[in-house]
Amino acid sequence: EIKKTGSIPGIWLAPSAIFERWPKLNQYHDALQKLPNGRYAVSFCNWGWSDNKNWYWGDTTGKTYFLDPDHPKSIKLMTEILKQVKLQGWKYYKFDFTYALSTARNAYDKKKTRFQTLSDLFTLFRTELGNDVMINACIGEPGRYALGKADVARMGGDMGNNWSSIRNNLSELFLRMSTNGYWWQGDPDVFNMVKENSELNDEEKNL
Repeated sequence: EIKKTGSIPGIWLAPSAIFERWPKLNQYHDALQKLPNGRYAVSFCNWGWSDNKNWYWGDTTGKTYFLDPDHPKSIKLMTEILKQVKLQGWKYYKFDFTYALSTARNAYDKKKTRFQTLSDLFTLFRTELGNDVMINACIGEPGRYALGKADVARMGGDMGNNWSSIRNNLSELFLRMSTNGYWWQGDPDVFNMVKENSELNDEEKNL
């Protein structure tokens, strides 16, 4: 249906993230990023929507953990996800939360730097999906590790639905967008067109 409009079918993915209530969590428990003391190295608490139809913005129930991208189980799982979505016909991929990689973790490959691990992760994305698709590196900055693998870079943080959150983002966003045309095309972030929960006036929306 998207193709019929002349648009490119796109999908949002976070292949290195695993929600705590995912039934298969235990199968990948040893591949998750952990500190030397065994505790999780990285976690987010804003993904209750993944299995809760009654979830609402501000609900912080449920935690999301992150894979060590170098672990064989992680590579296998992400490869399976990439093959699946490619078969579905998506041509634009926005990869989010790949930056959630702790340098304090008990790394699977202790010889690699954070830069090398993230560079290899985006190489995996490009290798599995091919060169006939567009990849958006949703990393919030012009990170060099995605150069040559991504076509577009998400710049800045979430815009939000009130002026204070947008104002805090603008200076940082404009600075990061200055690489536009030299490194890659900059994506200035999503803008919610829905009326619900928006505190923005017409002038703020226009900006």
